[in-house]
Amino acid sequence: MFRRPHLLVRQPILDRTGEIQAYELLYRPPPGEPLHPEEATRAVIRDTFLLHGLEAVSSGVDVFINIPEALLEDETLYGLPKEHVVLEVLEDVPPTPRNVSAVKALRAAGYRIAIDDVVHIETHGALLDHADIIKVDFMDSTPEQRRALMQLPGRSSQKMLAEKVETLEERDEANALGFELFQGFWYRRPQAVPVRNLAPNKSAAIGLIAKLNDGVHDPDEIAASIKHDIGLTTRLLTYLNSASFGLQIQLSSVRQAVIHLGEQPLQRWATMAALDQLADGRPPILTRVALERARFCELVAEFMGMDDPGSSAFSVGLLSTLDTLLGTTMERAIAPLGLPDDVSRALSARGGILGRLLALAEACELGRDALVNMRLVSLGLQWERIVPLWPLAQDWAEGITSAANRRDDAA
Repeated sequence: MFRRPHLLVRQPILDRTGEIQAYELLYRPPPGEPLHPEEATRAVIRDTFLLHGLEAVSSGVDVFINIPEALLEDETLYGLPKEHVVLEVLEDVPPTPRNVSAVKALRAAGYRIAIDDVVHIETHGALLDHADIIKVDFMDSTPEQRRALMQLPGRSSQKMLAEKVETLEERDEANALGFELFQGFWYRRPQAVPVRNLAPNKSAAIGLIAKLNDGVHDPDEIAASIKHDIGLTTRLLTYLNSASFGLQIQLSSVRQAVIHLGEQPLQRWATMAALDQLADGRPPILTRVALERARFCELVAEFMGMDDPGSSAFSVGLLSTLDTLLGTTMERAIAPLGLPDDVSRALSARGGILGRLLALAEACELGRDALVNMRLVSLGLQWERIVPLWPLAQDWAEGITSAANRRDDAA
């Protein structure tokens, strides 16, 4: 009988600007199986550093790892890279002299300490004195308790993190109280970090995307790579001959596409064809989501007068579902592609102006006005000029995907 494996998941921790500063790493057992904190932490450490690799899991930011009482004195902790790891002492660790001493030793060795799920000051006692980050539980605390925690003596040397933030009101309260870091379902739910092998045709598609983004865009070379794969050829010609693309002639070969499109459009639509091939067996909505984000990012970039908006912004949106298509982390998905640094940062951590564009597209997709407003502010944009571009992007994507659906029905 098939048994679903344990799952390594991560939940982002953001700063006041919405940038991801860290991920909390968690372990999820199959349904019905008990979760033992010590076993879960050892599995997180094993999978992060031995199976996936820290860079793939962390996207280049810090990681928070839960530490139960039983592991406070474990030598394994001293082998973790202190520059990238925050040790999160769980809420049920009592402030005994031995535990306080263990935390002091870890801190003296250069590790940053976070205290989890803080509600009552007395529950954690002297442990709070040795914390770099205090995580305040918004689910189980009252507004009065949260205000009291923000007034702790010595708080100026500690970062306060609002966790389990699930509503707009809680987010606004956390901002007003002066929290520096934020975590919770309001921002993003924990997401899995799985890894899977690719079928040969999908490996070929990844190879094509890598070639399209390697900085050498010889149209004849691209055409040669596509024409030997009937699936890619069919997908590419279907996209280009759709009404939404607006060509005045009907293309019948990849060579015609090279002649009539030129380098950049060919690169863009060959990438889309490769992504569509990767989507076989995955929910069709993923392709449409990628197109909507790509077109919206492009339209906003053009409005902002960005340099080369048609290439980078469109590519960021287009590749934004690649991790889901491949069933892996975004870092692993894009590692072989040789993408420009700004595109890689946007995809893996929503960093830079391209990352903020993508985050705006995702907010429009969710239909959460408050989040859209926050993303607009981060870009210095106004609602009435930008938000109407979202339905335009949706209509455009609908035209492209409808053509693909007709192709599939005909097949």
